[in-house]
Amino acid sequence: MGLIFALLNPLFNASRSLTIKKGGIRLKPVITAWGSSVTAIILLSPLLFFINYHKLNTVFFTNGLIAAVINSTTVLLTIKAIQKGELSLVEPLRSMSPLFLLFTAPLLLGEYTSAAGITGVLLIVTGSYFLEIKNIRQGITAPLRALWHNPGARLMLLNTVLWSISTCFAKKAILAGSPLAFTFLFQLTIFFIYLPFIIIKKISLTDLKKEKGMRIIVLIGFFMALANVSQNVAISLIPAVYVIALKRLDLLFNILFGKFFFREKKFAQRLTAGLIMLTGSVIVALY
Repeated sequence: MGLIFALLNPLFNASRSLTIKKGGIRLKPVITAWGSSVTAIILLSPLLFFINYHKLNTVFFTNGLIAAVINSTTVLLTIKAIQKGELSLVEPLRSMSPLFLLFTAPLLLGEYTSAAGITGVLLIVTGSYFLEIKNIRQGITAPLRALWHNPGARLMLLNTVLWSISTCFAKKAILAGSPLAFTFLFQLTIFFIYLPFIIIKKISLTDLKKEKGMRIIVLIGFFMALANVSQNVAISLIPAVYVIALKRLDLLFNILFGKFFFREKKFAQRLTAGLIMLTGSVIVALY
């Protein structure tokens, strides 16, 4: 059963990205982020009864808030990256965060990556190179330059840098509290950070209905909530390291979605790159 939930998590994450790409392109990222957080909070609210509030302390709230504030920025960057770039290109770049964790984890957590883990990171970097491998005819660094000059890819790469920082604070918060408590803190932070924008812009439910944005936002929040629940349930049933390894399957789902829903090109090239990056992510997670 734990394996089933672990496999559902990347599917729900990829479905969220698909919804953002397919329907959320006409909505402002701030509205999408705030509205989906409201949906996620409502759907997850029954789980509030399962949080051990006595365990929550200043360590949890301090580190949790820092991580949540940083992640509130990554949510916007993720939405913008998906809107601006091809799904099969920008989403696999999420896997690049272990590269930057090589530097942030020792500084913020005192954790160091093993030799096997470094091998996995090198595979992830190699896979990212293969995402635009056809540009190699223009020079050995051309595939990397192509990634950097792509607006969506550039935003996602910036995202991975921020994730490598927020992940360290999130881990401290989760160890001091619980994954579920941090999930709620994260969603509530997004809600309150972007609420002033919603008020200032006087965005109403009627406005969203006119743009057919309500259904899109609810769907994004729905998949977000399901992804959070499936991950937490899976972690409670099987070793967390396996859950994190399987979580990276979302990059393959996104490559497939890009091909079949948006007719994105370079499918074989990006699927090969995705498999290399997935292999590296699994090695990082296991070692």
